[in-house]
Formats: sequence, C-alpha cells, structure tokens
Amino acid sequence: MCEKPSPSGEGGSHSFLLAVRYQLKNTKIEVLELVPPYVATELMGTHQAKDPRAMPLAEYIAEVMEILATQLEAKEICVKRVYPLRFSAEQGQAKYEEMFDGFNGSKASAAAEQ
Repeated sequence: MCEKPSPSGEGGSHSFLLAVRYQLKNTKIEVLELVPPYVATELMGTHQAKDPRAMPLAEYIAEVMEILATQLEAKEICVKRVYPLRFSAEQGQAKYEEMFDGFNGSKASAAAEQ
C-alpha cells in the first residue's frame, strides 16, 4: 500500500488485512502490514519528491528494513514518523479529529500549491 487519502481510508485497509491475516492464520503465509508515512517519491507527482514534509525515501527504507530485521514478531510495520497518525485514535476522539483535520488540510494545501 502506498499513499492513503485519509486516516479513515487507512482503517479500511487495516481491517481488510486483519481479516486476511485471520483467514491465513493456520497456513504458512504471514501477512504483514506496512504503514508508510508521507514519503518523498514521485508517486503522486514530482512535487512530492521535493516536499520537505515528506520522509526521505532512503531513510524510510532503512527504518523499515531495521524493523523487519529486529522485530521478527511484528505484524504491523510502522516507522516512527507514522506513529502520530497511526495511533491518534488511541489518544481519544479529539486527538483523532485534530490529526484527521491536519492530515487532510496538509493534503489540500499541497494540492493547491501545484
């Protein structure tokens, strides 16, 4: 999975992967969820690769590989930069709404700058 349009879209993907993981629990297939932050790539256009708010791709890859090498039981691979968005719901409705508004507001601002 790549860039997600909103935290609510992330929830749908997360629920789907939980269901697939459950269905495959008695097989040799392991389902890992990779939760990326906003990463500096050209996936959404050349502006994204130059956006200072985006995590540098090399830094993202290095952190993911470190997690995969050291956290062998991890089912959800989250780099530290994605924690505020990923875990905002656990901090209460107000924090979730703040993150949701901020995330979507920054996406709208980036789109307007193009």
